[in-house]
Amino acid sequence: WAASVAAPALAAVCAAAVEYALSLAQGMGGVTQTSVARRYGVNASSLAIRYGQIRDTLELRPGDPRYGD
Repeated sequence: WAASVAAPALAAVCAAAVEYALSLAQGMGGVTQTSVARRYGVNASSLAIRYGQIRDTLELRPGDPRYGD
């Protein structure tokens, strides 16, 4: 039972972290971890942890040209 509840929550955290990461990489201003977390119904600190993993793995930087329009 716990795994069936945890999987959707983990998926939501991952989706939120990807959205936040791409928003920063594309230089979108005004996007906060709190606002994205709220939209996905997840904890902002969970988003921050997952975002940190994504950022470090992909070596993302604000305005990263690899992920621009």
